[in-house]
Amino acid sequence: MSMERARITIFLPSLDGGGAERSIVTVANGLAARGAQVALALGAARGAYLAQVSPRVETVDLRAADVVHALPRLVRHLRGWRPTAVLSAMTHANIAAALAHRLAGSRARLVLSERVNLTSLFSEYRDLRTRVFRPLMRLTYPRADKVVTVSDGVAHDMLRHIPLAPDRLCTIYNPVVDDRLREMAQAPRRIPGCARVDRRSSSRPAGSCRRRTSARWCAPSRCCAAKGLRAC
Repeated sequence: MSMERARITIFLPSLDGGGAERSIVTVANGLAARGAQVALALGAARGAYLAQVSPRVETVDLRAADVVHALPRLVRHLRGWRPTAVLSAMTHANIAAALAHRLAGSRARLVLSERVNLTSLFSEYRDLRTRVFRPLMRLTYPRADKVVTVSDGVAHDMLRHIPLAPDRLCTIYNPVVDDRLREMAQAPRRIPGCARVDRRSSSRPAGSCRRRTSARWCAPSRCCAAKGLRAC
């Protein structure tokens, strides 16, 4: 199927700050830029990265208090929008997406993105919600067309807990470089509490750089690596 014919639903609980949310926004924007129809279905349309979602991406607010309440609304979305692929990220969202995919009778390809080491998750968090993750993951993850991990280490660890066929599991590293990162790289950089260049004092060694208690900002090109220094 060509990208222009693809209809992709991406499900997340929200865009409240985090690496997973930032990465998925990058994926959604990239898919839309390549011609796919992308619906970003959010349990609640809020969060630090909401403003970074491309206008080409349709944001669907499920208006749910949590993932459990988002489940029936996600089912209705899948039945109505009829995507060709469904992607989700983070453990609780993956379980909800897999259940919604099943309940909706969707024929879309289902891709779940797992981003944590499950051994660490199950050992460090022993609350009721985490304890039910393991049986629900063992029920839902094998039904996915692909389970994508962010590193080979996460993939190898997952096989200790989830019965997955090797061809259902793959590693795709987080997307990092995009247009926004390139724009940020060109922007003036600021470092707090550094020192500024003073050509008149070029004999002062870099080790004599001092910092003020209330730091001011200056461009790094003027800071301690330069020839002459004076405290900011």
